[in-house]
Amino acid sequence: MKEFTMGLKVIALSITLFGLAACSDHDEAYYKSNIEDAEAKVEDCEAELKEAFSEQDKEAFKAIADDPECKAADKAVKAYKRELRNIELEKQRKEREEQKKQDELKYQQEYSEQKSRLSELSFEEFVAIKAECRFSGFRKPKPLCKAYKELKDTKYQQKVDALMEQYQDEALVEYKNSHCKSYSDSNKPQCEVAKLALEQYTDSRIEYYVEHKDELITVFNDCQSSHKKLRKENRWDDANALLKTYRCKTAGEAAKKFKVYSFSKPIK
Repeated sequence: MKEFTMGLKVIALSITLFGLAACSDHDEAYYKSNIEDAEAKVEDCEAELKEAFSEQDKEAFKAIADDPECKAADKAVKAYKRELRNIELEKQRKEREEQKKQDELKYQQEYSEQKSRLSELSFEEFVAIKAECRFSGFRKPKPLCKAYKELKDTKYQQKVDALMEQYQDEALVEYKNSHCKSYSDSNKPQCEVAKLALEQYTDSRIEYYVEHKDELITVFNDCQSSHKKLRKENRWDDANALLKTYRCKTAGEAAKKFKVYSFSKPIK
């Protein structure tokens, strides 16, 4: 009796499914255009699958799983959800792009303001900013630090020009020595500009002597004769010190351009 009852259920379910499949013209295209119907159909199919599973009715379960209309509705719902997900992802992408654009505009505005402010600072005030911009690593620098980096060469050169105008020859050497007393001073801004000023001033003096050889001969020969005189008097320390003076040292460097490499003889 039990087996007969079960057989009737299977027959009834098969007839019902056959009737649905035979009478329904709801394909995937229909459900894509009627998504609410598709969602309702999926719910019905899932409920029938659960019922067949709970009753351990394998044939009914397979029949429902293979039902064309259930499959069509399921595909339509999944396609709809994918479309919604893609729309949301695209929305989020555009929002990120817009936020990035706004952040960049804000960054550039602050950078412009900082650059304008820093350009008006004195050299001493400007280099004090360095402490705030030591460790940026691979990250995008702060607007302040970007402005500092872009203005650094200009501000340093302005200070170098001012030093070369204020100090010349031995005075510039003394200024450099007073600000570069030890190795720890070498990376300090005041020492850096002092060394740059002395290098650039010396280069300009050598270039001047090369272009005005008569003046080079006068300075070089004066150093040479004084050096010779001190050596004759056995004043070796004074003789060596003379050649280390800025005047004689620079003349000696300029003389090398004419293949004169020592003060042993005067230039003719």
